[in-house]
Amino acid sequence: MKNRTFHYGLIQSSYWLSYLPLFAYATTFLLSVGYSNTSIGLLLALANLSSIALQSFLAQKVDSGKLAMKAVMLAQGLVILTMSLLIHLKPFLGFYYIMLVSLMSLQPFVNALSISCLQQGMRLDFGLARGMASLTYSLSSFALGALMVKWGVAISPLAGMLFISFHLMTVISFDFPNSRIVSEEKTESKGVFRRYPFLPLFLLSVILTFFGYNMFHNYLVHLIRYLGGSEKSLGLAIGISAFAEVPVMFLFTKISRRFPVKNLLRLSASFFLIKALLDLFSTNIYSIYLNQLTNALTFGLFMPASIYFLSKAMGQQDTAKGQALLTSAIIAGNVLASLVGGLVMDLYGIRSLMSLVAIIEVFALILMLFSLSKEV
Repeated sequence: MKNRTFHYGLIQSSYWLSYLPLFAYATTFLLSVGYSNTSIGLLLALANLSSIALQSFLAQKVDSGKLAMKAVMLAQGLVILTMSLLIHLKPFLGFYYIMLVSLMSLQPFVNALSISCLQQGMRLDFGLARGMASLTYSLSSFALGALMVKWGVAISPLAGMLFISFHLMTVISFDFPNSRIVSEEKTESKGVFRRYPFLPLFLLSVILTFFGYNMFHNYLVHLIRYLGGSEKSLGLAIGISAFAEVPVMFLFTKISRRFPVKNLLRLSASFFLIKALLDLFSTNIYSIYLNQLTNALTFGLFMPASIYFLSKAMGQQDTAKGQALLTSAIIAGNVLASLVGGLVMDLYGIRSLMSLVAIIEVFALILMLFSLSKEV
């Protein structure tokens, strides 16, 4: 049977390539056309919340067989392409909102496609494909940052159009499985929390972890400018961060065989705090570059470890519910980061924001340690 890893890796890579100029550079682009940090924060928060509702609705339709996965992915891609063109012509917040909702709602289907393929017995290595996407994202961050120095941040929508067009081509040419993607267990959240006492604290820790993590990344451009950097510096910082996570994602299966996954989560939660403190006390742009290498042990380790942990700690009948709750917790952290981050930036500045990130990560670490101690 044909190995689908490379083709699926192109789907993952082209999605994250689109994410780079359209989401990672969203704050930089919108600031350049005159919007405030507060309005940008509200936009990102609304887009995150709306994407939760949209992806839930679409997933239900796909699981019931009323919509085809391929059709949903192509429709989302076409919306992103159209909105990117309109944003290039007129940078209206409404266009950016629709584009971001579609972009974030596409992500779970990109991931779910691999599950569908594996359920059908197709040859596909998700870790290699996701690592390929991270490597592509990293290298492209360097290139895009350099291009923005030359031509300005206004090229963001154009780059997004180019990458999402490539994504559409990879989706069109991929042979999708015929069956449903995921068969989700019908379990009540209350029952899940009763069965797994560690879960509420664990999810709250995840919310706080990504509250701080995303608040830093949403407004990283301000810290870089404060330390004398430019858009090229931002591209390099993003690239280093993405590149650092690649080896961990490639090697996680081997790592998890040698070390208990709880210890990996404890290590990762500790490094979220360590990184926040390093960023807070950074004195030049080069220290930021060095700090970004810790992404290997923050996001790079946390994502596969948390997914693996829940799959082992929860019963098979609760696997889908556990992963859905994990995703919701991450998005909730994103929403808080967008709402609070913009307000703090406008009122108090980047140093106050970095202090807040460090405080949040302290509480996230404490909750993680308590939650893991409750899991037996």
